Amino acid sequence: MNQKYLKLTLPEFLQEISSKPSESFDGKEYSYPNGEYSEIEIFNYFEQITGEFKHNKVKQAIDHVDFYTELFFIPRIQKESLDIYIEHNWEIPSRKDGGILIDIEKMAEAINVPGMLSPNEIMDIISNECTVRHGKIINLPNCLESFVYVEYDYDQMFDKTHLTDFTLKNMQYAHDLLSDNLIPESNENIDLYEKNQTETMVVLHELGVLDFLVEKFGLRDNYAKFANVLRSFVDLNHDTTRRMLSALYSSDDSDKNIPTKEKNISRVHGELITLGLDTSKFKTQFNKLGEK
Repeated sequence: MNQKYLKLTLPEFLQEISSKPSESFDGKEYSYPNGEYSEIEIFNYFEQITGEFKHNKVKQAIDHVDFYTELFFIPRIQKESLDIYIEHNWEIPSRKDGGILIDIEKMAEAINVPGMLSPNEIMDIISNECTVRHGKIINLPNCLESFVYVEYDYDQMFDKTHLTDFTLKNMQYAHDLLSDNLIPESNENIDLYEKNQTETMVVLHELGVLDFLVEKFGLRDNYAKFANVLRSFVDLNHDTTRRMLSALYSSDDSDKNIPTKEKNISRVHGELITLGLDTSKFKTQFNKLGEK
């Protein structure tokens, strides 16, 4: 078995496992030009660079993998998928909420331009006159094009265009491998670590932080991105966070991953009250009998 890949830096390795035969990076020759690595080889690489999956090194590696995935890999395969849909003249699916998104910050700047429609007029036009067809917004006034756009359902598109794509499989395996090994080094702290993950999510929920991020940045239904945003300022496991967000916003109280069980909320409320916070501002309100 060729062992040259074990000497690659992490950025080089990520480029290689996500590359296709027609692609090259910086004129360098990689050990596997077609990017087709086995899961064993990917496992061996990350086992080596993390010192057999030591917690701190795994955390650094997964941060790098997520950064590369979000900024380079996902945009590339999204473009590939969109190009395939356009080439075959397939109906391009949009998100289930209608697929029309508004960049709030750009809209706030635009409404100060003389002659621009008011926010209420803009929302009225988008809600009542605009539709998405073949990946484009129909009946959208030209003045709104700078901050109103379509959010395609790339997950659905990938099922049609990248179902057998080995680069997508490689990157998903790398992420899952690191996520599965992102636990405290001491086994006796695992239960406490998982408990803290849940309570952190409940705190963010009860203080309205999650809803603020959903409203401000349109993160609903894009739980992988949502989890990455939270992990940028809170120590959370990506996969655990993604599952909790999915359960929380699907409104399925029976989902085992939902963090806002009554006992968890009550415990978090008790901790927040000791900080002198006004309980009437919490997202979940209990009556005098302790019921929601």
